[in-house]
Amino acid sequence: MASDVAMEINAASRVVWISPAIEEVLGWSVEEIVGTSIFDRMHPDDVARGAKARDNVMTGSVVRNDLRFLTKDGSYRWVSARLAPVYDDDHNVIGRVAGWHDVSAEYELRDQLLDREERFRFLVENANDVVLLEVEGQVVFVSPAVDHILGWSPEDLVGRAVSSLWHNDDPSADHSPSLRADSSDVMRMRHKNGEVRWIEISTSPATQSDGRVGAVSILRDVTETVHAEQTLAATHARDAVLASMSSDLFLILDRRGAVLWASGASEFLFGRSSSELVGVNVTELLVGFGADVPNVAERLDAGEMIAGVVEVHPSGRPPRWIDVRAMQHSDPSEPRSWLFISIRDAHAEMEVRAALEASEREANEANQAKTAFLSRMSHELRTPLNAVLGFAQLLQLEELQPTQASAVDKIVSGGRHLLDLINEVLDIARIESGSILMSPERVALSNVVLESMDLVRGMAATAQVRLEPFDTSAVDEVVFADRQRVIQILLNLLTNAVKYNRQSGTVQVRVGSTDDGMAWVEVDDSGPGIAPDLLLRLFQPFDRLGAERTGIEGTGIGLTVARSLAETMGGRLEVRSTEGVGSVFTLVLPQA
Repeated sequence: MASDVAMEINAASRVVWISPAIEEVLGWSVEEIVGTSIFDRMHPDDVARGAKARDNVMTGSVVRNDLRFLTKDGSYRWVSARLAPVYDDDHNVIGRVAGWHDVSAEYELRDQLLDREERFRFLVENANDVVLLEVEGQVVFVSPAVDHILGWSPEDLVGRAVSSLWHNDDPSADHSPSLRADSSDVMRMRHKNGEVRWIEISTSPATQSDGRVGAVSILRDVTETVHAEQTLAATHARDAVLASMSSDLFLILDRRGAVLWASGASEFLFGRSSSELVGVNVTELLVGFGADVPNVAERLDAGEMIAGVVEVHPSGRPPRWIDVRAMQHSDPSEPRSWLFISIRDAHAEMEVRAALEASEREANEANQAKTAFLSRMSHELRTPLNAVLGFAQLLQLEELQPTQASAVDKIVSGGRHLLDLINEVLDIARIESGSILMSPERVALSNVVLESMDLVRGMAATAQVRLEPFDTSAVDEVVFADRQRVIQILLNLLTNAVKYNRQSGTVQVRVGSTDDGMAWVEVDDSGPGIAPDLLLRLFQPFDRLGAERTGIEGTGIGLTVARSLAETMGGRLEVRSTEGVGSVFTLVLPQA
């Protein structure tokens, strides 16, 4: 430690004498100091205090002051100076003497402590966690972060009992952290608004200088973490219960395909218990699964689910079909991924599917046989029927007796009816087998409506039913359909509207379009209408709804064929009817 320095300074503040210790303290020699002003070596910020000390000494006072002086190497050192007046024989102050003591080390330590305190205060005041100091259960200091976590200001809590912050139901609510040694715990504390928050508390004892027991606690809000853990625990418990109750088997595999975990149902599907499956490679269990899936590894890495049905061979049991679904899950926090596999017993389903496929094949074969039979029969029936009709028509040209003419007319009428029946039955068979041929094209509805109306005009005149004029001026609807099939449907609707109308009744045809790209044709008659309970049977083959007792000819399959043809062309056939008012049949087809 440096020695003390003594000096004498005159009234002009110049050094008259100084002890050799000055060189040890400031590095200057005695010769370099004597004769110079004391203020020349003083820190500029301390000159004012030095001048004030000089003035006080010159009035006869003894002054003690800490000042900084320049060293020879350019730095400054703190010295604690004691100045006393020097008197002449007349007791006038003619100067002063000073004793210096180097206190630089003390000031350096003070600066360090002040800097450390400032940093500590900054950290405490800006930390997200709360710093709480308590003495004998009373809060004596709390950092500002308590407002963010618990809604209280530091002023609200200082002086309060720490235990008043704990939740009443918390098992540690009646224990102050100051009574415990170094500890860490998660407890519930009350927010100012009454809400309960989960707080992680780390506590260390801090006995005060006066002997009182205290503690320093760091409080961190972990409410969201606790809630997430509770939710996760509930999810795990739920998943475990569901996995144990499910008849499906769930597997978790590592990156090499080894089983890490297996749920129940493993023994039924594989003949092994869940524990026996752990460590087994999945390729031993699911032979061939994914082999027919291109780029299966890349698709799993991309998070895509791979599914398929494979046949397994449990030990000592018959083979079984199982439905397998696999998906990969990657952990973003580490280079690790797992493969999740769910396995469902699909044996019964596959057996049912196989039976259905066999039944469908048989049905298709039977349907094809029926179509072939009907096709052959139609040709076989048409040949003699055409001969009958031909000869009957020749007889109509002869001059016959009235009774003979009537009999021939009945032969022609019955023959034509039978021919229509054969054609319609053949159409149904072709539609059901999917072998009916269509030639879709752009069809102007106004043209086919006029053509169809012309074909039934004679029939309407005979039945004394009026066909209302069809207005083509505003009709420009064009559909994409088979023209001949559209005419076939319209002829069926128009002939029905005439046959089942009343005497002096009317038939009206309208054309329009919908907002969904469809066009429609309505055939509106003024007949007796159809009862609601009979509408459900309207499209059943050979069901004439009692019309067979009226003497009106018909087969009962015309509407069935018409609706099937409409649906084959991408449209539909609709009906609405009111008893005593009439019926409206609507053909809807896609616009071209």
